Amino acid sequence: MRILLACLLLAACASEPPMPREKLGATEEQFMQARDKCMTETATPYSDPSMGSYPAASGSQKAISCPMYDACMAGQGFQRAANGRFYAPILCRP
Repeated sequence: MRILLACLLLAACASEPPMPREKLGATEEQFMQARDKCMTETATPYSDPSMGSYPAASGSQKAISCPMYDACMAGQGFQRAANGRFYAPILCRP
């Protein structure tokens, strides 16, 4: 029950839904490689004291920073675009 509650709280803290991205000439594989790289680079450990002795309390969980992720993806050439071809949802924190 606590894990479900933690998931719901984390989802509630997420910023606006990710917008599709676009990069002229890019392939789906290139997008996924950039996405994976940016997710790894922007993940920061966190702990949730309300979880008691569950593993999440030890700082083993990671959260993606939305602003840092957006900056990383832009640095890889993938800009937000309402009609972009590339979309892969992520759960991140503001």
